[in-house]
Amino acid sequence: MSMNPLDLRGPEFLALYVGLLVLGAFFVRGVRRSWESASGPFSPLAEDPYRLASLRGDTLELVQVCVVSLTERDFVVTIAGRLFLKDPEARAKVRRPLDKAVLSRLAFAGTGKDLDLSGGRTLAELEQDGIVRSECRAIEAQLIADGYLPDSACTRRRHLLAWSTIAVLWLLGFTKLLVALDRGHHNVNLLVLLLLATPVVMLLLIRSRRTASRDEALARAQEWYARLRDSRASLQVGGSSGELTCLAAVYGTALLPSAVAALLPPRPRPAGSAFSGGDSGASDGGGSSCSSGSSSCGGGGGCGGCGGGGD
Repeated sequence: MSMNPLDLRGPEFLALYVGLLVLGAFFVRGVRRSWESASGPFSPLAEDPYRLASLRGDTLELVQVCVVSLTERDFVVTIAGRLFLKDPEARAKVRRPLDKAVLSRLAFAGTGKDLDLSGGRTLAELEQDGIVRSECRAIEAQLIADGYLPDSACTRRRHLLAWSTIAVLWLLGFTKLLVALDRGHHNVNLLVLLLLATPVVMLLLIRSRRTASRDEALARAQEWYARLRDSRASLQVGGSSGELTCLAAVYGTALLPSAVAALLPPRPRPAGSAFSGGDSGASDGGGSSCSSGSSSCGGGGGCGGCGGGGD
């Protein structure tokens, strides 16, 4: 019996090619994860709820966490589904660039008979605002610099890995195709489909916004936040603990207590992210110093990093 794969009958070769395609996919995934497992120090990331929110989700997720933080500190209020300044001096009381950007786009609604609802913004409008998006990009750029998200060099390595694997599989597949045609076999439709599917499979494996270091950081942070997540029903707006901000940064606003969620503007219907190109991972965890240990948030450290977005 010949050991030459080119001498295999059609069904046997197709089975071999599918097996090699699966092995190639595991190879690309494994090598990619080994390349991307290193990252920057975890502590600065753990102390920054906005970086955690950007790591876990997309622009909308980050803007939502910012709104939670501003609401928790009584800086903004939601009226008729739109955000307004609750404190007209709020802009002077925050330090984070994203906080300042969001607050700069909002108007003071006034009180009593002087109530003016013409200057409010929805979450969707904030997400699409150029100044807000610029600050969101700055946060993402820091995550890229720390190795949590893929940079241009990482993307090039991914493509080199994928196309090298594709080339090996195509060399075998196209050679078999030519041999089959030369021998008068023309029922090669399935082989052609597999050859076309090969780059699709491999390129899908490398297009993700995720890296191994990102997944590891989020998993680690989820452990830190376990107690905060379990005690979320008791969390309330007000004060400077930042617990609500931490919870939203790690798990998303879906896990906020219903009484708190009712104070926030409604989330817009699914739309494209302003800057993320891949899976948002909105259900992934993140991390903060407010999670497990001696802190009142249940974390290994104080809530100062999360508290009120760092003000």
